This record gives sequence, structure tokens and C-alpha cells, in this order.
Amino acid sequence: MNITRIKSVVIGLAVAGLTATSAYAATPTPTPTPAAIALPTLTGVSATWSTKTGFIVDWVPLDSKYSSRVKSFTVTASNGAICTVGGWSNNECVYSNSFVPFPFKPFIAYTFKVTANGAEGAGPISAPSNPAGWYGAPNYSTFVTATTLSDTSIQVNWVPDPGTGGVPLTGFKVYYWPLNKDNLQKVASSTDYSTVLTGLTPSTWYVISLTTCNYYGCSASDWVFKATSPYSTSVTTTKLPTMINGGSAATTCFDAVLNGGSPSSTSATMTKNPSPCPTPAAPAKPWAPVVPTATTDPNGPIATKFAQHAWFTFDAGYAYSMSYKWNDQGLARFTSSRSLAPRVYTSLTPAVCSIVNSPTAGWSAHFLAPGTCTISLSIPADATYNAAGPFLSSMKVNP
Repeated sequence: MNITRIKSVVIGLAVAGLTATSAYAATPTPTPTPAAIALPTLTGVSATWSTKTGFIVDWVPLDSKYSSRVKSFTVTASNGAICTVGGWSNNECVYSNSFVPFPFKPFIAYTFKVTANGAEGAGPISAPSNPAGWYGAPNYSTFVTATTLSDTSIQVNWVPDPGTGGVPLTGFKVYYWPLNKDNLQKVASSTDYSTVLTGLTPSTWYVISLTTCNYYGCSASDWVFKATSPYSTSVTTTKLPTMINGGSAATTCFDAVLNGGSPSSTSATMTKNPSPCPTPAAPAKPWAPVVPTATTDPNGPIATKFAQHAWFTFDAGYAYSMSYKWNDQGLARFTSSRSLAPRVYTSLTPAVCSIVNSPTAGWSAHFLAPGTCTISLSIPADATYNAAGPFLSSMKVNP
């Protein structure tokens, strides 16, 4: 082998500024930089008022492709109030009414807009939400009166308060029960300003409570006591009191109670001031309107439905006796939900407990035998909230 010739070839390549390796290498192609994903415009922005929570604002959740771009969201109310929430997957922000001062006024409709925020700032502003207002339960009715019509019936009348809670009234509920026997409570519904309670027990004092209702709940008036008439006057040993109203002896009218005394009493004498009593005047109308069909969210229509944030639980490790509270355990106090949809309870252990739904007492677990009572709760969707559940909970039933 001619070593001198090989060396001369290598030296020649080096002089040309090349090496054996670089003379045959391919030129690399640059990797293109991907275009940045723009911050999205949020859609489906909806708002509603929850009495227990405050203003709730929702929007359509983002696709996961925005997970590295969106860091937070800013909600701006039409009065300038700001609500912020972090994380690209969030789609709800709550203006809690526990904040002081709360930046809203009752009975005023507000709208809300939302922006997605990235590292470089805020994205496009969404379209405004539906108008939503801060409403609540109505004021309770006044001037509730009860008149005995017969020995088994009482007529109840009332004047509704103008304060409807900001939304139409849905009606009235009259609860009534014999004195000291609240377990016998019954209810009569009305969309008018009067109702007649029938099927009463003669010669019995009844407690009467009127509630005024709208979409958000009911407000109860003070109790009224009224006795049904006896079968006949011969069963009484004393005369019923006679009430004379209209003022005081210092004015122009009497304000006193005359007791008839014993059956031997034949008369009573009073001197009346010659000036007449003032004529009572009915309150000015219009009274609060009643719209029986007002059973949907007054903040609607909303673009998206909200999570109910519902729960159902019994006290951990709690046990109940079968004799507790007439062998029933009310379920309402163990549940919480923003939705107005009817709750559905189901017993998964029918040999131990059954479910009773009373028109007056609501849902109860009825104990049948010692053991473990397991109950399922489901809440269907309504105009505002998505369906929730089923939730399971158990309690021990002792003999």
C-alpha cells in the first residue's frame, strides 16, 4: 500500500475546508414553531340568584386544548362587581351574599360578562348573560281572621302584603290543627284571599297558620286560634265572651270583653259614648297578584344549567329507635339542594324501612324492623339545575 498517496488525499480534503464525514452529511430542516392558540370567547353565560348562596354565573366549559393557555376567568357584573376563579376547567363563579358589603341591590336586574385570562392578559369579552335579580320569599299576609261557619267548618280570610319578594306569588297555604295536637296538622291551598276549612271536630280549638308563597319559598303569619261551634248550646255551662272592639273608653268607643257569667246571669249594663265608632275601611287595592303558574326560575331563560351542589347524609353512626317520633324520621333536614325540583327518596332496605310522603309532613323514613336502613335520594333536573344523585345514606334502627 502506498502510504504517501493516502496521506496526500486526506491533506487535500483538509485544505479544501472539508472532512470525509461532513462532505456527505444532509442539511437539517428547521422545525416550524406552532401558532399560539388564541384565548377563547366564552359562550352560554347564564346567571341566577340563589337565596342561600348569592348570584351564580355559569358558562359552557372549555375544551381541554385550552388547558395550557387559560389560567383563570373574570366575571364582571353590569354594576362593575368582579368575581374571579382560577383553573381552565372551571365554569362557575359565585358572588356570595355572605360578603359585606354585598355589591348588589334587591329587585334590580343585573347582567354578567366573562373573559378568559392567559399569561399575556385577558381574552375576548363574552356576550352578556340573561338578566338576574336578587329576590326572596314574600312578606307574610296580615289581617288574618277566622270565622266559625258551623260546628265542623271555619272560614279564613286575609289581606296579602304588597311585598311579594320581587316575583309573582304562587298562592297561599293554610295550615291548621287541633290545639296541642300538631301531629294532626293539615293544609289547605288557595290562590284567592279566602278559604273554608271543613271536616273539623266540633267543640275544638284550632290553631291556624297562613303562609304566603312564591317561587323562592313561603312566609308564615302569626297563628290564629278559633273554636268550632258545639253541637248545641245546651252543652255549654257558661256563655261565650262577647267582644266589643273599636277603640278605648278614653276615645269614642269601647274596648272591653263582657263575660256572660253563669247561666243564672240575665243581663249586663254598659254605658256607651254617644259618638259613633269609626267605620273600618278595607285596604287599598290592588293587592298582591297571584300567578299559580309562576313555578319556574324568574331569572330565566338561562343558557346553561347549574350544578345543584346537593347532598344527602345522616349523622355518622347515628341510631334511631323504632319508637322515635311516631316511628318516623323526617328526611328534609338531612338534605340540601339549590334545585326546586321534587326530591325522590327510595328505600333500598324495604324490610327495615319504607318511605312515606305526607302532603303535610313531607318525606319520612318509616321504621319497620331493627337493622340498617339505607335510603337513596335523586333530584331530577329543573329549569335551572342539572339532575343530581343518586346519593346513598344509611342509619341504624334499634328496637
